[in-house]
Amino acid sequence: MYIQIELELSRVCNLKCLHCFSESGGIHEKDKPSLDEIDRLISKLKEFKDYVSSESFATYSFIISGGEPTFLGSDVILRIAEKLKESFGENCRISLNTNLTNRKVFEKLMEENMITLAVSFDPVIRSLKCSFDFERKWLENFMALDIAGKEIPVELTLTRYLIEFPLEEFVSRLRLKEIGLSPVLPMGRAKKYFDVIGLTPWEVSDCAIYALKTLGRKIHISSYQGLKEFAEVRKVYNIPYRVECWGDCWNRFIIKRDGTVEIGDRCFNYPVCGNIYKDTIHDIFNSPARTLFMGFQLEKSSSFPCITCQFNYFCMGGCTIWYFWKGGSYLDKECPGYKRVLEYVIEGKDYETQEYFVPKSDFMKEYSDRFFNTLEEVSYRC
Repeated sequence: MYIQIELELSRVCNLKCLHCFSESGGIHEKDKPSLDEIDRLISKLKEFKDYVSSESFATYSFIISGGEPTFLGSDVILRIAEKLKESFGENCRISLNTNLTNRKVFEKLMEENMITLAVSFDPVIRSLKCSFDFERKWLENFMALDIAGKEIPVELTLTRYLIEFPLEEFVSRLRLKEIGLSPVLPMGRAKKYFDVIGLTPWEVSDCAIYALKTLGRKIHISSYQGLKEFAEVRKVYNIPYRVECWGDCWNRFIIKRDGTVEIGDRCFNYPVCGNIYKDTIHDIFNSPARTLFMGFQLEKSSSFPCITCQFNYFCMGGCTIWYFWKGGSYLDKECPGYKRVLEYVIEGKDYETQEYFVPKSDFMKEYSDRFFNTLEEVSYRC
């Protein structure tokens, strides 16, 4: 069993991105969790392990999210990592994705080497009329921390802006070794702006295949490269490894600071399974919300044409959120599991795609030129 737990302990953020899944930003909390509060939380989380271990073997993955997670402070983040490893073992995976605003905290996290780190960058995601202060600071911190040299991945969200951003030049000039490409999904603030910035599953698959074709030999692209290996593990051993957007979210829990536990990935209409401080783990695992969610996921992966698809064992009908987006009608018969990507990566089938990551509008041409001019300035000073 694979269990993923996201710790959403704060929604404080210096940005207000259009594609944000948690509607963070513009929120001011007077305090952050104390170390005693963290200790109490992790002690309750250990009950997950105690409960699951009585039923089967489990692998755990933890995400420290937000908001901008580095605003929690290095003391809080490292305490979380320390206590999680004490409770779940040294091999449990703890990850954090940051917009690289808080250089001192990120530097401390790199020194301690207890957490899998990633850096996010998305062009023009804050607003259409933003200053360039964020891009300049991002580049300064990127260079000062030697993100490329340390082979820390840069995460990008596939939006209508990114597909007009010169990704190949971005990768080459920043000397990146790994990037993450993930689709923007209609949840949180992105739900409001999705018709403006979102891509359909077909377009996402097109973008992914195009990126793999043009960049695949130069750089590792997650979560697409490696799908073949994940699929083989799942097929042979029937171990439900969770790969982003591949359908098995019933063992994914979001835990808020007040102890509220939600199932899935912010896509379900009735996600609350209970409260970790008030309810037993047995009651959370067997809550009506989780039971309903599991039933829905199994039902959709058993529907036609999923039941006849050669990848059904792997993607289980694809990302559940599409089925709640406008009653599922938004898909217009598109495969939410991005079948074309799976055929390309796993079976080696070739596809013609549109040309992406090339500025087509004057706005994005101007933005791209400005970004790379700023990169030159920062590189020269460093």
